[in-house]
Order: sequence, then C-alpha cells, then structure tokens
Amino acid sequence: YTKENAFEKAEQIDAALVRAYNKFNDMNGYAVSFFGDGTANFLKGEGADVLGGARGAADLGGFCNYWALQSTNGSFNGAWTALYQLASYANLALEGLEIIGDLDPEKAKYLEAQAKFFRGWAYLRLAECFGGVPIVEKFSEELKFDYTRETRENTYTFAIEDLKVAAAGLPQY
Repeated sequence: YTKENAFEKAEQIDAALVRAYNKFNDMNGYAVSFFGDGTANFLKGEGADVLGGARGAADLGGFCNYWALQSTNGSFNGAWTALYQLASYANLALEGLEIIGDLDPEKAKYLEAQAKFFRGWAYLRLAECFGGVPIVEKFSEELKFDYTRETRENTYTFAIEDLKVAAAGLPQY
C-alpha cells in the first residue's frame, strides 16, 4: 500500500486514526513506566526546577537536574519519537481525507477533528518538553534531513490552531 491507493473510504481513515489512538494510549503507558506513578508527571511539569518531584529527584530519575540531561538520554529520545509518531499518524489520516475528498461533510469534519486533536496534542507536548521543534504538516514516505526548528511560540500556535479545529469538530459531552 501507498497513501495514494490505501484510502478509498472513510473506514480506512478510521483505521489510520486507530494507530493514533493506540500511540496516544502508549504514551499514557509510557508515562506509567517513565514518570513513576502513571500521571505523566513530566508532561505536566513535575520535575521542573520550580516544582521538583513530589517524592524527590530520585523518583523522577534525576529529571530535576536539568544540567545533567543530555539529548541522548533514552527517555527523552523515546518521548520525542513517540510524539512525532503520533503526529505522523494524524498527518496520514489528514492526507487520507484529502485523497478521498468526497466524504459526507459531517463525517469528514469528525475525522479531521480527531486527527487534529492528536497532532495538536503532540505538538503541545513537544513544545512543553523541547521548546521550538520542527513542525511537520504532511505525512512523508521519503527520508528528509532538512527540517528547521520553529520557535516555541510558533510551535504552540500551530498546536493551538489544531486543537481549535478539534474542539469545533468533536462532539460535546
């Protein structure tokens, strides 16, 4: 399959979104093992120099010691990779919407809202953890090495715009 021949009906976009749901759930499972008590503490600010760990730096694996962190740290690398995978699955679903094109407008709005939620959430977390990051708006099947880093402000703006679309298209509960 390629993205050009994999999308013929809405159910195939649903299947692409299942990958995003699974990755989102994996991130919560990742939080359990990486962040200790399952509350994704690092993604919520615990470990920051102004907050510290509720049970001390040892429980956070030393994440209060920012001076000691390296980009090669496996936990940070894992968070980076997982968040970009989530954004990639969302991008694939969004491209599927473009390829199919003639979906029921309400169904298309709902599918887009789900994908934009996952992509917006991923970039919100990327900005929180890493500052400005490269913003990837299209699914790519080719290797690319010329990404440029956006500012933290632009990364947040991108995430917020996606989350606004998600809020407008998801059902109210």
